[in-house]
Amino acid sequence: MNARSARAEVRNPVLALPAFRALQSLLPEQRVLLAALLLDLQSDARDRAARSWASRKTMIAAYWSAVAVYSGHLARCLGERRGRRPRARFELVQEGFPDLVVTGWEAASTTYSVRREECGLGARDFPRGTVKLGGIAIAHVSYKGRFWPRHEWEPNDMPIYDNRGPSRDCG
Repeated sequence: MNARSARAEVRNPVLALPAFRALQSLLPEQRVLLAALLLDLQSDARDRAARSWASRKTMIAAYWSAVAVYSGHLARCLGERRGRRPRARFELVQEGFPDLVVTGWEAASTTYSVRREECGLGARDFPRGTVKLGGIAIAHVSYKGRFWPRHEWEPNDMPIYDNRGPSRDCG
């Protein structure tokens, strides 16, 4: 390998972009959080690519495959090492209940929903949950087990994770 091709920004031109250099200037705990979310994005994209390949939707499959590759690559550039990583490990925090570590959005939603059913409280009385990643709150969970951005709900908001099933508009 010659000296030019040994440089990271030649092998991956994204690394030379100002926005990526700005990402590298984040605090270490912010970089870890971002890397974990990118790896979760990679896992979701791989799943969608596999479903699209299986249903012979080749263009959508290629798109999701590219998303998976770049998500993983950017996560590694932010500090994660090579190799397939497990789903993100979230902390489900809820007043009156012990904090739990769950793997992935679906498990967090299921855990929250099981708690809700077991205690029998209605929407007004059952405490809203918070999802943390690396000790940083990233979402809250509503009564029906859907995850929402941390800001106050607005009419056009889309859930971060919707436990009613996969989105139909993305292949």
